[in-house]
Amino acid sequence: MESNASLKSDKELTTKKFLITGITGFLGSTLAKLLLEKNYQVRGTVRDKSNMRKMQPLKLLPNLKNLEFVEADLLNSRSWSNAIQGCHYVFHVASPFPSSYPKDESEIIQSAVEGTLSVLRESYKHGVEHVVVTSSIAAIQSIGKSAKSHYDENDWTDLKDATPYYKSKTMAERSAWKYYNSLPKDKRFKLTTILPGLMLGPVMVTTDFTSGEIIRQILIGTLFGIPKINYPIVDVRDVALAHLKAIELPEKSDGQRFICCSESHMWFSDIASILEKNFAKYGYKVTTRKVFYFQVKLVSLFHSKIHTILPFWGLYQTYNNKKIKSLLEINFRNPEQAILSMVHSMIEKNIVPDLIRYTKL
Repeated sequence: MESNASLKSDKELTTKKFLITGITGFLGSTLAKLLLEKNYQVRGTVRDKSNMRKMQPLKLLPNLKNLEFVEADLLNSRSWSNAIQGCHYVFHVASPFPSSYPKDESEIIQSAVEGTLSVLRESYKHGVEHVVVTSSIAAIQSIGKSAKSHYDENDWTDLKDATPYYKSKTMAERSAWKYYNSLPKDKRFKLTTILPGLMLGPVMVTTDFTSGEIIRQILIGTLFGIPKINYPIVDVRDVALAHLKAIELPEKSDGQRFICCSESHMWFSDIASILEKNFAKYGYKVTTRKVFYFQVKLVSLFHSKIHTILPFWGLYQTYNNKKIKSLLEINFRNPEQAILSMVHSMIEKNIVPDLIRYTKL
């Protein structure tokens, strides 16, 4: 392993300001917690500061004196100048993640691409030192005829068979690298992209985290059935740490993409089994019934949310995480730990009922 001689110190980073776009989201709030625990100065972007449902959970973050908010919107390029001015580091986390197909895929694609480019342009304009963009394995994984069994950071999603979300993540990241490479090498900011798998783990917010909704529905038995879908799992805390490590180790991270997921890839049936083992005894009606492709295909005619999973039915694809473990020194948590911590935090946040407490009483 390479030397840590270039590791930026806490003392150095406490003099800097970090911007987190989409701070009210699952990853954004987790990243804010990590930075504030280190007593760093944090600015977070939100679309509407008056939306108390989204803002209230952030008031539980540590060192609130170091946290400020500014309004910005992915489709309003003018809003980003005020957000980025005065910041040294930018974590561009915000990105549309629909749970169903949009009527017009250009809506989600334009929001992701233009939002990313607006952040990068203003970062260059205001002399930001380093930008870390949250991409996704959606920018690597291909389906249909282009599907592979194993992926690394050299792969890019084939857009011919891609879903709207996969197109948005792929095109947004490609646009980021194209813009970065167009800048003068001696004047441009450093750029790193982090590509997480399915993010689970403890939640700080109660809205807008699709992975949490999946776990919630399995736990309380409202999911229509367990589909034959497989995902690489990653704890949200490890994803947050990877973003910070990119800043701490700029010589290793500049110009790099990093797949961010554990070695464990889990079928939905595996996740359901873990939930049943740990929570059914308390009275949770965990969904364990498997469904067949033709059943899901039929239901998808009436529910667009379900249609999004069909292209991934039965696919088992693995991802090489050696690069992030070596260069950014990330040791991934066990996926089961991520699942269990997510449920316990959802109980604590009243996202699901606390049957454990009533059982113990």
